[in-house]
Amino acid sequence: MRTRIVFFDYFRAIAIIMVVASHAYRPWLIDTFSEKVFINLVVGGTIFFVFISGFFFHYVFYAKFQYRKFLIKKFKIVFVPFAVLTTIGFIYFVIRFGKHQFDAISPNGETFTLIEHGAQLVKFLWTGLIMSPYWFVPTIMVMFVLSPLFMLLIKLSTRVQVILFIILLAISTVVHRPILDVTISHSLLSTIHSVLYYLPVYWLGILCSMHKETVFKFVENKAILIAILTVLFAALQVLIYDSFANSHKAEIFSYSHVDVFFHAVGVAKDRKKDDRPVTLYCRSHIRDLSASPVGDAFFN
Repeated sequence: MRTRIVFFDYFRAIAIIMVVASHAYRPWLIDTFSEKVFINLVVGGTIFFVFISGFFFHYVFYAKFQYRKFLIKKFKIVFVPFAVLTTIGFIYFVIRFGKHQFDAISPNGETFTLIEHGAQLVKFLWTGLIMSPYWFVPTIMVMFVLSPLFMLLIKLSTRVQVILFIILLAISTVVHRPILDVTISHSLLSTIHSVLYYLPVYWLGILCSMHKETVFKFVENKAILIAILTVLFAALQVLIYDSFANSHKAEIFSYSHVDVFFHAVGVAKDRKKDDRPVTLYCRSHIRDLSASPVGDAFFN
C-alpha cells in the first residue's frame, strides 16, 4: 500500500482556497499595483488540481492499473454527479425561462423541439458550460480517458519524457485557455482546447511522481526562495506590461501572443517535526511575450 504523502493534503487545501479566491474577486475593481500583483498570485489555481491529479495517477494507479476499473470509478465519482446537476439545471432553465441563462438554449427566443433541447443538453455535458465552473469536469474526464496513452509514455526514457513536456508546454503557451462562453461558434472545441492547455501540467504531475525523491529533495527548504521569485515575477508583469490574470481566446489555433506561466511549489519540512511537513503554494504569470512584448476531488 502506498504511503500517504501528507503535504499534498495541505497542497490540495491551498489549491481549493486559490480557486475560490480567484472567483471571488470579480466584483472588485482592480486598479492598483498591489491589487494586480495579488490577483496574479491568486488566479489559475485549477492548474494545481490538474498537477495533483497527474501526480496521483502515477503514484496511486500506475503499479496495478486497470483501465476499465479506473474509468468506471472516475465516471461514478466525477462525471455522474456533474451530469445529474447539469441535467437538473438545464431542465430548470427550460421550464422557468424557456431558454438558458447564456441564451444558448433559445438565442433568438424561438421554441426548440425536444430533439433540439436534447442536443443542447449533450453540448452542456460535453463542454460543462451550463455553469462556467463546470468546464473542469469534462476536461479532466478526457484526461482520464487518455490514461492508456500516459501509461505508454511513462515507459519512455527520461530524456524523451522531458522533450515531450517541453513540446506540450510550447503548445500550451500558444493555445491559452478557452473563452468559456457556450454562445460562441468555437464552444464545442472548448474542452479539447482546455485539454491541450493543461496537458503539460498533468504530464508534469506524472513526471514528478516518477522522480519524486529527486523533486522533493530539490525543493526541500526552498519555499521562501520560491515565494520571493514568484512575487517578483508577478510584480514584474504588472510593472512593465500592466497585465494581470489569465489569458483566454476563442480559437485554439489562432495566434495572439505567447502565454508563459511560472508555477512553483515549495515544500518545507520542519526538521524538528518531520511528520508535519508544510506546503507553500506559489504562483505567478508572465504573459504577452510578443503582443505586449514579455509576455481530486479527483485523486481518489
